[in-house]
Amino acid sequence: MISVRKRQLLVAIITCAMICAACSARPSVPSEIIGTWKAGDEDSAGVSIEFTSKTIIISSDLGVIENAITKINSEKGRLPDSTQYSVYYADRNKASNLMSILYSPEDGGTLRFKSEQDMVWKRER
Repeated sequence: MISVRKRQLLVAIITCAMICAACSARPSVPSEIIGTWKAGDEDSAGVSIEFTSKTIIISSDLGVIENAITKINSEKGRLPDSTQYSVYYADRNKASNLMSILYSPEDGGTLRFKSEQDMVWKRER
């Protein structure tokens, strides 16, 4: 059985924010965030997020969801050498969503979600 915390985390990741924007061109994801990312806490065990050049793939005990990336914006993050990415993607119902993440090169690269800044995600090796 999936914990309430894990379910909340998954819902937060998938539906960070609904937005009304669409873009016909599919951008390429920056190489520094391409890969599979996992958080180190037990509430997120079994949850991973994979960025490919054109998609976000979210895997959990509930299954695998692949979403097409429609747009990416980047700006300098608040932490030294960090980058704030706004990743827009289309879900299964073609609804536009936003995932805001902060990438930092520390410790081989880390991600933090704007909605869950205390949770650090590291690239799987």
